[in-house]
Amino acid sequence: MRKVQMFAMLAIMVFGASEGRLAHAFRSSFPSDLAKREALHRCSAGDSKFSRFSERDRHDCYRQNHVAEAGLR
Repeated sequence: MRKVQMFAMLAIMVFGASEGRLAHAFRSSFPSDLAKREALHRCSAGDSKFSRFSERDRHDCYRQNHVAEAGLR
């Protein structure tokens, strides 16, 4: 029983430590900015290898669709 509790506590600590990165990755992949959201939709519809979770793919997509990337970093 102690091992299960220790594992659960460790899992909670790891999730808590990485929560900021996960939240940033999610917000970047599903932006609230309409122009960025539409650009990502166009790129994913036009390219089967496009991944909205890849920072490089998002950057290339925004550049192709002439979307300003201010505030991404």
